[in-house]
Amino acid sequence: MNKALLLLILLFSEPSFSQSTNERSYGGINGLAIIDSITVNEITGRFTVSDGFGGYDLLINDNYTYLKRSLDCYIKSNVDTGKWSIKKGSHIILSSRREKFIFTLFRFDQFYFLITSSQAKNFLSDITSARSELKYAKPFTTDNKTYSADFLVAFMLKKKYYGKEISD
Repeated sequence: MNKALLLLILLFSEPSFSQSTNERSYGGINGLAIIDSITVNEITGRFTVSDGFGGYDLLINDNYTYLKRSLDCYIKSNVDTGKWSIKKGSHIILSSRREKFIFTLFRFDQFYFLITSSQAKNFLSDITSARSELKYAKPFTTDNKTYSADFLVAFMLKKKYYGKEISD
């Protein structure tokens, strides 16, 4: 009787152990999820796309403004500024006098990524390719924090897509 009761409890409680209620899996890629109900805490902060030598920052503030900066080895310069909003709980709109972007917020490993609809297919392909390149990578620990192979994949993705590491 105890085993049957335990099995029923596990069976009916499983959904609460799987994934957060504000995200859903995407593209058949293990560990990739769309955030369905974006919070201000998830979106605020610094999203960066950079190859290590140059790139861009999006500094997204909790007062619904953002600053886009150009980065290189020596200087950070302001490129644009504007306002942001959340549309239908799952899309982030950044708009300024110069441009307008609509992003979907993805979570992969310990990173959030801002992806436009035109980037989504390539984003999936790039995850698959990077995983293939790193198929022999093993988790490693430094400064008492363990990093997975998917962390390395996500770090590689920041060369092409705006991403930010999720803070503990």
